[in-house]
Amino acid sequence: MQLYTFICDFFAIDAQPLGQRFVIAARGLTFEKAKLRAAEAALIRYPELAETQTPATFWESEYGAVQLVALYGDHLTDIVDQSTYDIFDAETVLREHRRTSTE
Repeated sequence: MQLYTFICDFFAIDAQPLGQRFVIAARGLTFEKAKLRAAEAALIRYPELAETQTPATFWESEYGAVQLVALYGDHLTDIVDQSTYDIFDAETVLREHRRTSTE
């Protein structure tokens, strides 16, 4: 699987959880599948957005997110100011969600 890092912001100010931009690393067989996994993890990380968004609409809705930059590889800690962005790994979020959902 290929790894991509997405640097993102929210389309609408009122859709911004904590008013913060985010960076997420996600894996997928293709860029599109990695983007979908990133959306799944973001909706777990920001559950208030899951009320109106799905992974399929997350990148396209006016209350979802926009990718400012998409990079090949893991750039979670070397590309942005870590005090300004919420930084997370999609696989970690998804794995933790599965673990807590089955308990």
